[in-house]
Amino acid sequence: MKKVYFLSKNGTQTGPFEYDRVIQLVSNGNISWADYVFDESKRDWVLLLIHADFAHYFLPDCPPKSNETAISFNDKAWYILRDGNNYGPFSQLDIIQMLQNKSLYEFDFVWKPGNNSWSQISTTEEFSTENIRDLHNRKDLDISEIFFRRRHLRAKFGSSLVVHNSKSVFKGISLEISSGGAGIVLESSNIQPGQSLFLHFKPGEGVPPFNAICQVVSKQTLRSPQTSESSRFKYGVRFTNISTQVRDAIETFIKLKPKVS
Repeated sequence: MKKVYFLSKNGTQTGPFEYDRVIQLVSNGNISWADYVFDESKRDWVLLLIHADFAHYFLPDCPPKSNETAISFNDKAWYILRDGNNYGPFSQLDIIQMLQNKSLYEFDFVWKPGNNSWSQISTTEEFSTENIRDLHNRKDLDISEIFFRRRHLRAKFGSSLVVHNSKSVFKGISLEISSGGAGIVLESSNIQPGQSLFLHFKPGEGVPPFNAICQVVSKQTLRSPQTSESSRFKYGVRFTNISTQVRDAIETFIKLKPKVS
């Protein structure tokens, strides 16, 4: 009996389909790489482009690279996936610079030869907070030049807030703020880069209470020194809808506070 697959697009499940039929649906544009397929091994829905049976279909057509050949941060070996098309190659430093200037986000997908499938930048070791920090701390002029001053100045900002998406409500706190976004801490690990959230900030340190719609652009686990377990997560969010009055109030607040690098 041939293996069959169930697909999910915009919350609607279809199937079962045999492998060739799934590929035909992708080729015809009825199903995209960003739609979901049920993975029996994980007992969960996963993106089509990272499913073991389909990942190779979405990979760039480039020569394989030996796993014994190390890729340095200057090698142009990385590809980016956007809207079903792949772009590249780029170096690790190129991608870090794109993350810095916000032309690329942690929820975007990257791949390099030797990898079995695309992966979100947020889950790729080379672009982890620790690895980027290590690069930043190197005494190398070529590397340090990619870490430039942020577009929006940030300042520490302590405020409680309520966060909700289309399904759940969470309570959290803010750590820092700018007129373009904020760093917030929640106890939920269910929020992922790329998602949209509604935030309600309580009044704090001279900034009035305000609402904002935002997009999650980064996620970081906060671990306690006493344990390897963590129930707290820091999210970087970019404001996509905020009033002009609130933006002005935040900018005034930041002028009076020490800046966060």
